[in-house]
Amino acid sequence: MIRGTRVFGWLAAVAALVCVAPTAVRASQFLSVEIEDALVQRDEFLERLELSTEALPVLEQWLENNGDGDFRKRLDAARKGGSPWYRYISGVASDGDLRDRFFGEAVQAAQAAVTAPGTLWLLALEFIRGGHTGFADECFDAIEAYILAVGGSSAPLLSQQLLIFGNKLTKSDPTAAEYCYAASRRFDKNQCWWLYKKGTIGFPDKIDNMIAAIPDFIAEASNLLTTSWRAQVTFLCWTYRFLAATIFIFACAIFAVFTVKYLPQGVHPIADTLLGGASPRARTTASVVIVLATLIAAVVPALWIIAFLTCRFMNAKEKKLLLFACAILTVSPLNFLVDGFLSRNIRRDSPAVLLDRSIREGYSKGLYDLARTNLSKRPDNRAAELTLAVCVTKSENYGAKSDAIDKALYLAPDDPLALLYAGNHAFLTDDIDGMKQYYGAVLKNNPRSAEAKFNLAQAYADDGGFTAPDMISEAANIDAGLVGGHMRANARYFQDDVPPLRRIIQPTLTPLYFWSRIFIADPLELLQLNNGKTYFGLNPLVAFGASAVLMLVFICLYSTVWKQESKAKKYFTCRICGRLLCRRCRKGTICSVCYKKSIDSHNDAATMYNLQRVCQDKAILRKDFTRFFLGIAIPGAGALYKGETLFKPAVTILITSAVFAACYCAITFHTYYPSVAVIDPIYCVPVLLSYNVLAFFKQCFVLAATMKNRAKMSIKAK
Repeated sequence: MIRGTRVFGWLAAVAALVCVAPTAVRASQFLSVEIEDALVQRDEFLERLELSTEALPVLEQWLENNGDGDFRKRLDAARKGGSPWYRYISGVASDGDLRDRFFGEAVQAAQAAVTAPGTLWLLALEFIRGGHTGFADECFDAIEAYILAVGGSSAPLLSQQLLIFGNKLTKSDPTAAEYCYAASRRFDKNQCWWLYKKGTIGFPDKIDNMIAAIPDFIAEASNLLTTSWRAQVTFLCWTYRFLAATIFIFACAIFAVFTVKYLPQGVHPIADTLLGGASPRARTTASVVIVLATLIAAVVPALWIIAFLTCRFMNAKEKKLLLFACAILTVSPLNFLVDGFLSRNIRRDSPAVLLDRSIREGYSKGLYDLARTNLSKRPDNRAAELTLAVCVTKSENYGAKSDAIDKALYLAPDDPLALLYAGNHAFLTDDIDGMKQYYGAVLKNNPRSAEAKFNLAQAYADDGGFTAPDMISEAANIDAGLVGGHMRANARYFQDDVPPLRRIIQPTLTPLYFWSRIFIADPLELLQLNNGKTYFGLNPLVAFGASAVLMLVFICLYSTVWKQESKAKKYFTCRICGRLLCRRCRKGTICSVCYKKSIDSHNDAATMYNLQRVCQDKAILRKDFTRFFLGIAIPGAGALYKGETLFKPAVTILITSAVFAACYCAITFHTYYPSVAVIDPIYCVPVLLSYNVLAFFKQCFVLAATMKNRAKMSIKAK
């Protein structure tokens, strides 16, 4: 088999794998069981033909290369049984009208199969791969009819896997990839990633596709943000993460600048105590390394150590800025709790997500088991109990299971969603009085409920009067799109034979309902937000408590000692080299190194003056290059290091922090839709490089101007 067959075989294996092992949730999703059974039946049929799964996508090419004599005999022997795969493979082995006839028969046979949705899904993938998108549309129509018949409105599993399948076809067949992305929306309209993936086809070579797709994607995302609570929670969660990351990076940048600028002075007591016998430069270097080494073991304690060591050497404005950075460091452990509180309702196993899935999807055993697991953990959780009630109304054995409905009504007697599903259950069990009671209760509290009015009309459908048509007309006047779309879908897919679950409108989990009744409905969830989370290796609450104590100590020292003094009184600087001194290590007004040089020069004034000039020039040059490299790594940090002004450099660092935080959030942003990162991290590298390159050129101009001024001053001095 040629190399191309291996590639297409690999694609087929991947498609089968993602069907069997969906990535969205650990438990089986809606339609996953049917797809697994269809895979088993397909593999058994291929085994009878002595074909491997890898050979199916390239069967036509394989027949051209190997002949079809023996294969035709095996195919004719497998004709009995009416397998849709017999007709599909016969179509692949045929040409022209005969091929189309076999493909059409394959779709019809798949609809009549026991595993109809799964078989139709696998056939659709093969049709897409072979370029027969018309037959894939027929398969998707049949699958959509099945989804509606079982009370669902979407199948996120199929939508997800179409996106993944499109990703695999992007380079080899862009047209098929675009078809997959567009088809993914029909199985889940509560996602806008199909437009995003459509725009990325051929990127970066075909950047025009991305540019053209941006307006449509923004419009689709904006519409989704107004209609989907999950989009709203995701937007809120990631907005908070961006702001929190910006503030935290800003605080770390402030600490970095002050560490470079003041830590060599701050470690002076440590150097004199631990390394008194070494040279001044060796003592300072070793002490700085010791302090910075604590960053590897524990970031938060190390930052507090740096804050306490350096604060006394700063000017008044720098002390205030450090105080602000310490306040950020104090509250940053709470970020984990806030983030957990905001994102708890978008986790795959959260009660809110399971409730939304149970409403939008059909019944699945995996979803039912997850609902029971959640209910066992939190017996009084309204969303978990309501999820079980929704699953009950969509199961085949709904007539014998009403305990979940009763428990949901007991927990929330006036809950409109619980009342609607209680009415749905009454409809499915032919309880007319129950329908009137529950739907009537919804309409009493909300006369504008189109679902309740339309469903209540079904209670009067057998009366032969005008009540039911009048109610349906009133429901259409309330929400024409909802009622009209429901009736048009029934006419298109079912005509006069409408399944029971399609005779009524299934309610939806609206943003208003979520924010008012679910978001903070279970206080016990707040106690579980801290489970298993660490803040740089520490428990967040422990880190917050320790940081709060240190913050109080810092404020006390700042208000009583550091705020009033411009610099530490017991510290001096050598008048020759400018090195930090204290009463223990100074030799008069100079350090021990300069003292030795003065003795060697017999205390010659000219020699000492030249030595002072050389030392000062080196110190200034060292500061200039330090500022240069700081300004490149953290744009704005160079000006803060210089210390002439404070507000403007702080604003620049804040903007820099926002840029870094945006790249971080873009790289780490993910949804449970695409199986890969939404934004490839490699595309964030040019953003950061361009930003830092601009800072590099700016610092080069600043350094060149500084060197020019230094040269002029040197000429004047001579």
